[in-house]
Amino acid sequence: MNKQLKELYSDKLEKLDTLFTDKEKSYLSKPFLLKTYKDFNVSGKKIMIFGQEPHIWGKLHEFKYEQIDELMDKYENLLNNKILFKNKLKGRSCFLQRLIKVKNNLKEDSIQIIWNNLLKFNKNGKSAKKNKKVVDLSIELVKKEIEILKPNFFLFQTGPQYDFLIKKLFDNIDDSKVIVKKRLWKFKVDNKLALRINHPCTRRFKIKPYYYKAISEIKKYK
Repeated sequence: MNKQLKELYSDKLEKLDTLFTDKEKSYLSKPFLLKTYKDFNVSGKKIMIFGQEPHIWGKLHEFKYEQIDELMDKYENLLNNKILFKNKLKGRSCFLQRLIKVKNNLKEDSIQIIWNNLLKFNKNGKSAKKNKKVVDLSIELVKKEIEILKPNFFLFQTGPQYDFLIKKLFDNIDDSKVIVKKRLWKFKVDNKLALRINHPCTRRFKIKPYYYKAISEIKKYK
């Protein structure tokens, strides 16, 4: 799988130099690239958990084509050291803390975690969702990553403002049901369960009930 991911990134990222202007490269991040970990079970149940975009990930103007392996390793090390082999996390990242909770809550069900982001680049540490080139390339990459990694479930911790990206990612959404407006959206893609809840850092309202509802839906889904 890592070989397939490397081939994907090598093919699609070759055009970065011509795709983005020098100005865009100065404020966009390096791309967020995935890598499966050593204990990843190809035939096991997998959940792909989405955030919005990478946070601290370097600057695109510093990116060189030869750094694909380095960025894949960076992802793998972060996943291993901060999430898969930790029960708690010190620090301020509410998203990574939530990933650990998801891992712990689904561990007894032998569901493996794949961490992804809907957008592969950020803009000065914030969203680049208004940059069409970022959106198009991100969706193209994520679609291929899904084909390669074959997750059984999807959990989007992205909030309603990123729903337009989910709809770009999937053109075959079925059984769509808004359970709680702007809080919990449930649907299927190729008969695979998908849920969208709010980002873990949301502070405007209580979000834990919707997180636990989503986990419950995943656990009982066959």
